[in-house]
Amino acid sequence: NAPKEAIAKPIIFFLLNFSLKTTRAIIVISMGLIKQSENTGIDGPIKLIAE
Repeated sequence: NAPKEAIAKPIIFFLLNFSLKTTRAIIVISMGLIKQSENTGIDGPIKLIAE
């Protein structure tokens, strides 16, 4: 049972770390898009999300 745990733990840790990084990247990108649309006055993406 110990070898399975030794293999599983790093994989689970990697997946959790990867998903956190991916989620953070998505948030950063969406925030950037919102800021860009506010700065340029183009609110197309925000209107699409709101509707």
